[in-house]
Amino acid sequence: MEEERYSCDVLVIGTGAAGCRAAIEASEHSADVILVAKGVFGKSGTTNLACVVYDAALGHADPKDSPQIHFEDSVIYSRFLADQDLVRTFTWGAPKTVYDLERYGLSWYKTEDGRFYQLNSPGLRYNRGVHYNETTGKKVQTALVREIKRSTRRNIRVIEDLFIFQLLTEEGAVTGAVGLDLQRDRFVIIQAGGTIL
Repeated sequence: MEEERYSCDVLVIGTGAAGCRAAIEASEHSADVILVAKGVFGKSGTTNLACVVYDAALGHADPKDSPQIHFEDSVIYSRFLADQDLVRTFTWGAPKTVYDLERYGLSWYKTEDGRFYQLNSPGLRYNRGVHYNETTGKKVQTALVREIKRSTRRNIRVIEDLFIFQLLTEEGAVTGAVGLDLQRDRFVIIQAGGTIL
Protein backbone atom coordinates (compact mmCIF):
# COMPACT_ATOMS: atom_id res chain seq x y z
CA MET A 1 0.00 0.00 0.00
CA GLU A 2 1.28 3.49 -0.85
CA GLU A 3 2.14 5.98 1.85
CA GLU A 4 2.33 9.75 2.08
CA ARG A 5 4.47 11.68 4.59
CA TYR A 6 4.05 15.10 6.16
CA SER A 7 5.79 17.01 8.92
CA CYS A 8 4.69 19.95 11.04
CA ASP A 9 5.30 21.75 14.31
CA VAL A 10 1.86 20.87 15.71
CA LEU A 11 -0.53 18.09 14.69
CA VAL A 12 -4.14 18.53 15.82
CA ILE A 13 -6.31 15.42 15.57
CA GLY A 14 -10.01 16.29 15.44
CA THR A 15 -11.74 19.27 13.86
CA GLY A 16 -14.49 19.96 16.35
CA ALA A 17 -14.46 23.22 18.31
CA ALA A 18 -11.58 22.17 20.56
CA GLY A 19 -9.42 21.02 17.65
CA CYS A 20 -10.12 24.10 15.53
CA ARG A 21 -9.43 26.44 18.43
CA ALA A 22 -6.19 24.59 19.26
CA ALA A 23 -5.06 24.92 15.63
CA ILE A 24 -5.85 28.64 15.59
CA GLU A 25 -3.98 29.19 18.85
CA ALA A 26 -0.93 27.26 17.66
CA SER A 27 -0.90 29.22 14.40
CA GLU A 28 -1.04 32.49 16.35
CA HIS A 29 2.29 31.43 17.87
CA SER A 30 3.82 30.93 14.40
CA ALA A 31 3.51 27.14 14.42
CA ASP A 32 3.17 25.17 11.19
CA VAL A 33 -0.07 23.24 11.91
CA ILE A 34 -1.72 20.19 10.38
CA LEU A 35 -5.38 19.76 11.36
CA VAL A 36 -6.83 16.31 10.68
CA ALA A 37 -10.53 15.61 10.09
CA LYS A 38 -11.88 12.06 10.07
CA GLY A 39 -14.60 13.25 7.69
CA VAL A 40 -15.40 16.49 5.88
CA PHE A 41 -13.85 19.54 7.56
CA GLY A 42 -16.54 21.55 9.31
CA LYS A 43 -19.21 18.88 8.99
CA SER A 44 -17.85 15.92 10.97
CA GLY A 45 -17.60 15.74 14.76
CA THR A 46 -20.04 16.37 17.56
CA THR A 47 -19.78 20.16 17.92
CA ASN A 48 -22.29 20.62 15.09
CA LEU A 49 -24.83 18.64 17.08
CA ALA A 50 -24.38 20.52 20.34
CA CYS A 51 -27.30 22.74 21.30
CA VAL A 52 -25.80 24.14 24.46
CA VAL A 53 -24.80 27.38 26.06
CA TYR A 54 -21.19 28.39 26.63
CA ASP A 55 -20.58 29.50 30.21
CA ALA A 56 -18.42 32.58 30.63
CA ALA A 57 -18.36 34.99 33.58
CA LEU A 58 -18.79 38.19 31.57
CA GLY A 59 -20.80 39.92 34.28
CA HIS A 60 -23.43 41.07 31.80
CA ALA A 61 -26.34 39.32 33.57
CA ASP A 62 -25.00 40.34 36.99
CA PRO A 63 -21.90 42.52 37.54
CA LYS A 64 -21.08 40.56 40.72
CA ASP A 65 -20.17 37.50 38.65
CA SER A 66 -16.48 36.81 38.03
CA PRO A 67 -14.16 34.07 36.73
CA GLN A 68 -13.28 33.25 40.35
CA ILE A 69 -16.95 32.63 41.22
CA HIS A 70 -17.34 30.61 38.01
CA PHE A 71 -14.33 28.54 39.11
CA GLU A 72 -15.84 27.96 42.57
CA ASP A 73 -19.24 27.00 41.11
CA SER A 74 -17.62 24.54 38.69
CA VAL A 75 -15.50 22.86 41.36
CA ILE A 76 -18.47 22.50 43.70
CA TYR A 77 -20.79 21.27 40.90
CA SER A 78 -18.18 18.64 39.97
CA ARG A 79 -18.24 17.49 43.62
CA PHE A 80 -14.52 18.36 43.77
CA LEU A 81 -13.69 15.64 41.21
CA ALA A 82 -12.59 17.96 38.40
CA ASP A 83 -8.94 18.82 37.89
CA GLN A 84 -8.92 22.27 39.49
CA ASP A 85 -5.99 23.54 37.41
CA LEU A 86 -7.94 22.76 34.23
CA VAL A 87 -11.13 24.28 35.67
CA ARG A 88 -9.20 27.45 36.53
CA THR A 89 -7.76 27.63 33.01
CA PHE A 90 -11.22 27.20 31.48
CA THR A 91 -13.12 29.62 33.72
CA TRP A 92 -10.54 32.40 33.51
CA GLY A 93 -10.15 31.94 29.74
CA ALA A 94 -13.86 31.60 28.90
CA PRO A 95 -14.61 35.34 28.51
CA LYS A 96 -11.77 35.76 25.98
CA THR A 97 -13.08 32.76 24.02
CA VAL A 98 -16.53 34.36 23.75
CA TYR A 99 -15.03 37.55 22.31
CA ASP A 100 -12.73 35.54 20.01
CA LEU A 101 -15.73 33.66 18.59
CA GLU A 102 -17.57 36.95 18.11
CA ARG A 103 -14.52 38.30 16.25
CA TYR A 104 -14.62 35.16 14.06
CA GLY A 105 -18.20 36.02 13.09
CA LEU A 106 -20.47 34.33 15.65
CA SER A 107 -23.46 36.58 16.44
CA TRP A 108 -24.30 35.74 20.04
CA TYR A 109 -27.71 36.74 21.34
CA LYS A 110 -27.50 40.12 22.99
CA THR A 111 -29.81 42.48 24.84
CA GLU A 112 -30.96 45.73 23.23
CA ASP A 113 -28.18 47.65 24.99
CA GLY A 114 -25.49 45.37 23.50
CA ARG A 115 -24.78 43.15 26.51
CA PHE A 116 -24.65 39.38 26.13
CA TYR A 117 -27.93 37.68 26.96
CA GLN A 118 -26.87 35.07 29.49
CA LEU A 119 -28.84 32.00 30.55
CA ASN A 120 -28.49 29.99 33.74
CA SER A 121 -26.86 26.57 33.81
CA PRO A 122 -27.34 23.99 36.60
CA GLY A 123 -25.24 24.55 39.69
CA LEU A 124 -24.24 28.14 38.92
CA ARG A 125 -24.96 31.17 41.09
CA TYR A 126 -25.25 33.57 38.16
CA ASN A 127 -26.57 33.46 34.61
CA ARG A 128 -23.45 33.13 32.49
CA GLY A 129 -24.42 30.96 29.51
CA VAL A 130 -23.99 32.79 26.22
CA HIS A 131 -25.73 31.23 23.23
CA TYR A 132 -27.09 31.69 19.74
CA ASN A 133 -30.16 29.45 19.91
CA GLU A 134 -30.70 25.70 19.74
CA THR A 135 -27.93 25.61 17.09
CA THR A 136 -25.20 27.17 19.21
CA GLY A 137 -22.80 24.28 18.55
CA LYS A 138 -23.23 24.56 14.78
CA LYS A 139 -22.67 28.33 14.92
CA VAL A 140 -19.51 27.88 17.01
CA GLN A 141 -18.18 25.29 14.54
CA THR A 142 -19.04 27.48 11.53
CA ALA A 143 -17.25 30.51 13.00
CA LEU A 144 -14.09 28.50 13.74
CA VAL A 145 -14.02 26.82 10.31
CA ARG A 146 -14.57 30.18 8.61
CA GLU A 147 -11.68 31.69 10.58
CA ILE A 148 -9.35 28.86 9.57
CA LYS A 149 -10.37 29.01 5.89
CA ARG A 150 -10.35 32.77 5.41
CA SER A 151 -7.22 33.75 7.24
CA THR A 152 -4.18 33.94 5.00
CA ARG A 153 -1.94 34.66 7.99
CA ARG A 154 -2.57 31.23 9.49
CA ASN A 155 -0.29 28.35 8.56
CA ILE A 156 -2.90 25.59 9.00
CA ARG A 157 -3.11 22.71 6.54
CA VAL A 158 -6.33 20.71 6.78
CA ILE A 159 -6.36 17.03 5.83
CA GLU A 160 -9.84 15.57 5.43
CA ASP A 161 -11.02 11.96 5.43
CA LEU A 162 -8.00 10.78 7.39
CA PHE A 163 -8.63 8.14 10.04
CA ILE A 164 -5.81 8.32 12.61
CA PHE A 165 -5.28 4.88 14.14
CA GLN A 166 -1.87 5.07 15.81
CA LEU A 167 0.31 7.62 17.56
CA LEU A 168 4.02 7.58 16.78
CA THR A 169 6.29 7.56 19.83
CA GLU A 170 9.98 7.79 20.47
CA GLU A 171 11.47 7.28 23.93
CA GLY A 172 8.02 7.69 25.50
CA ALA A 173 7.19 10.96 23.71
CA VAL A 174 4.53 11.31 21.01
CA THR A 175 6.17 12.37 17.72
CA GLY A 176 3.19 12.25 15.35
CA ALA A 177 0.60 9.83 14.04
CA VAL A 178 -0.28 7.31 11.35
CA GLY A 179 -3.60 7.33 9.56
CA LEU A 180 -5.49 5.87 6.64
CA ASP A 181 -6.60 8.19 3.86
CA LEU A 182 -10.19 7.04 3.40
CA GLN A 183 -10.50 8.52 -0.10
CA ARG A 184 -7.24 7.34 -1.68
CA ASP A 185 -6.72 4.14 0.32
CA ARG A 186 -3.16 4.94 1.43
CA PHE A 187 -1.30 5.33 4.71
CA VAL A 188 -0.40 8.83 5.87
CA ILE A 189 2.48 9.37 8.28
CA ILE A 190 2.70 12.74 10.03
CA GLN A 191 5.79 13.67 12.03
CA ALA A 192 5.06 16.45 14.53
CA GLY A 193 6.87 18.40 17.21
CA GLY A 194 3.67 18.34 19.29
CA THR A 195 0.40 16.43 18.96
CA ILE A 196 -3.00 17.51 20.31
CA LEU A 197 -5.90 15.07 20.51
